[in-house]
Amino acid sequence: MSPKEEKVDLRILRTRRLLVQAMKELLEEKDLQSITISDIAEQAMINRATFYAHFADKYDLFAYIVQEFFKGILEAEVSDTAEFNRDNLQKLAVSVINAVSQLHGSCTPGPRDQVQPMIEALIKLHADNLSNLTPHPWYVFMNYSHPPLLQRLRALKRIGNA
Repeated sequence: MSPKEEKVDLRILRTRRLLVQAMKELLEEKDLQSITISDIAEQAMINRATFYAHFADKYDLFAYIVQEFFKGILEAEVSDTAEFNRDNLQKLAVSVINAVSQLHGSCTPGPRDQVQPMIEALIKLHADNLSNLTPHPWYVFMNYSHPPLLQRLRALKRIGNA
């Protein structure tokens, strides 16, 4: 029996559905950092131990929600058996961009007072690792997965001042 053919216990599906719904409802009321496992468990009408039987923490639940959201959008736009070609790749890219746009539209920014600790942590991380504060742009383009420190600090300060 393949993994897709395995039957999932209906109690597991029901509990996950309750947890997802509870998290979505709580996210409409407050930001992710403010939500506790107790909040989620209470909203879903389950106990904390049941929550931990399904997810490691609230970030794991949030990642599951986002993954299922993307999976639903991609399955609606591009079939599993789709041939790899330019048209299907374009459909895939447009679907991902639309999904990110929808997620971004439903997110609320966190408190402004979180910016300063992030700045301090970034500076400490770079100091501890003795990283180059002003790397050559081509080196950044070829080797970095994130913008260099000074560029990140400027962006964080803009967020803090907005």
